[in-house]
Amino acid sequence: MSENLAVVKVSATAEDKVDPDLAVFTLRFGKKCETQQACADDFAAEQDRVIRALEPFGIADDLGFDGYSSYLCTSGRRAVATGYEYYCSATLKVEREGRDIAAIWAALAGRVSTARVNLHFGLSDEDTEERGLIGTAVAKARLSAEALAAAAGMELAGVKEIRYNRSGDSCFWGAVCADGCAAPNGAASSMPDLHPEPIDVACSVDVDWWLKPSA
Repeated sequence: MSENLAVVKVSATAEDKVDPDLAVFTLRFGKKCETQQACADDFAAEQDRVIRALEPFGIADDLGFDGYSSYLCTSGRRAVATGYEYYCSATLKVEREGRDIAAIWAALAGRVSTARVNLHFGLSDEDTEERGLIGTAVAKARLSAEALAAAAGMELAGVKEIRYNRSGDSCFWGAVCADGCAAPNGAASSMPDLHPEPIDVACSVDVDWWLKPSA
């Protein structure tokens, strides 16, 4: 019966470096205005400028806006109204292959008036990388388990349990490889490094094997 067998517990980590294939632009809109309507008008104008900047690249429809809000600004103990301020964000994900990321950056940075543009790089399909690393990690764990079993005059008799450490534990995706930020009024000269380093990817597994005496 398996409950009478000994167990060997092994942990293994697999690591890789992956070139980022995705450029992620984030835009943050915001300005103080006299009225809520003025805030809405300013945002509409800025939104239109951004869309027009992206139209030549055929990716304007890929830009997603989220979280528009405006609120009253006050000052002093009596909370005297000083105007309104609005905020909104937008995200644009662009595949690096076949796209001129520098041209897209310059178009956005040169066109915006009150928005800030940020750029970082990442992976479009983390699951594919993850699946590949899981297999490598388990294979490494098996080799270690076999060596330990042989040293004890035993051999593996099957897997008892596998625990995979996902993102936030031992499996993680590399952070941003390159950053850039264009200030309002078109600081296109602050173009970020468009040749990011590969992203470090790693995951780990804990595998428990049943042991039996060597034949």
